[in-house]
Amino acid sequence: MINYLYGYDSEENSREVSDYPWGYRLRTEQRYWIESKEKFGQRFVTQTKNPKTGRWCKPKKSTYSEIIVMTEDEKGHVSFCGASHWSDPQHVEKFYETHKDNLSPFQVEQMKVLKSINEVRKHITMEIVPNPFGPVSLMSTKPEDIEKREKMKQWNEEHKKEQDEVNKNIGVLLANTYNNMKLN
Repeated sequence: MINYLYGYDSEENSREVSDYPWGYRLRTEQRYWIESKEKFGQRFVTQTKNPKTGRWCKPKKSTYSEIIVMTEDEKGHVSFCGASHWSDPQHVEKFYETHKDNLSPFQVEQMKVLKSINEVRKHITMEIVPNPFGPVSLMSTKPEDIEKREKMKQWNEEHKKEQDEVNKNIGVLLANTYNNMKLN
C-alpha cells in the first residue's frame, strides 16, 4: 500500500522521519521534500541529521523529472514517483488522474507540458535512411574514403537546414498545443 504525500516543497516544509539509521548503531532524523525549478522540473531531496553534531548534512538530490510526488510505503519508507517526457502517454494520463486534485500550480503547468509533448508526438514520424555513400571508414587515409567523408559531410550540412526547419515547426506546434491545452 502506497500513500501519497503532497505539499512538502522545501527544506523548511519537509517530511521528517525520526529513528533513521546512521551506520550500524546510531539513529537520527531524515527529512524529505520536492524541489521545483522553472527550467528543470522537480527533484526529490533527502537530508540526514548528523547525530554526533546535531547539524543537518548536505542535501542529496535526485535527477530532475518534469513532475514527481512523494510516496510512503507501509513500512514508512519515503520515496517518489513521477512522469517525464520519456513516459508513455498512458502513464502520463494515469499519473494525472491519480494526482490531479492535489497538484501544485507548478505541477499543473508541468502536466500541461507533458500532455502537449504527447499530443505533438502523435503527428511526428521518423525515418531512418541508409547512408547514400555506402560504408565509410572514419580512420582510413585512402583517397576514396576521404572523398566519401567529404561528400557525407556536405550531404549532412545540406540536410541540416531541412532538419532545422522541421525542428522549428515542431517548436511552434508544441507552443500552440501548450497554449491551448486544457486539463480536465
